[in-house]
Amino acid sequence: MDAIQFIREFGLPTMGLCVAGYAFYQCAAWIARELIVPLRDRHFAFLGSLESTLAVLAKTQQQLGTEIERITDMIQAGQFKPKDKAN
Repeated sequence: MDAIQFIREFGLPTMGLCVAGYAFYQCAAWIARELIVPLRDRHFAFLGSLESTLAVLAKTQQQLGTEIERITDMIQAGQFKPKDKAN
């Protein structure tokens, strides 16, 4: 069925609605392909980077906690001697 026969059978407004629907479909496909997919990929890359950063931060916090406990134990045992300030 060609466009002229379609217009004769269903009318010009129906043909216009079909054209508008096709245009909307093409716009949505372009937006998905050019905007949404790259944003999704960048977001997944960001989440991977964030995960590794959080792992490093957790390890550093663990080391800080261990060091604070060691210093606290030294202070309580009387092994810690503050250095004299040179005036």
